[in-house]
Amino acid sequence: MLEELETRWSRSLKWEDYSTLCDRMTEMRTELRQERGVKNPRMLCRHCDEIHEMIPGPVTIRSVLFALRKRGLLTDEELKQMDVEWRRYRSKHRLDGSGRARAEQPVEATADPPCS
Repeated sequence: MLEELETRWSRSLKWEDYSTLCDRMTEMRTELRQERGVKNPRMLCRHCDEIHEMIPGPVTIRSVLFALRKRGLLTDEELKQMDVEWRRYRSKHRLDGSGRARAEQPVEATADPPCS
């Protein structure tokens, strides 16, 4: 997975293109988990006192940046600078962590959903 990240990433990559990269990394993580038989985490639901399987969230742009740092493709200073740039870009364009437009949610949609 990290090898693929290294081949797909370049310093000239625009923030808009990171979303596609994050999608691919999320797909790869899902495939790896399925191939290796890794089960999703479980949680105790406070609504019904039952245990439910959780679905991991998508790979975020920040996690990609930290992975690039771990592989030695970014220095600490570059990581810090890109992290600040990403936060500004994300805020300006109202994006989620994976670079997708945030949907406006009504107040009742943000409350805890009932168990199914």
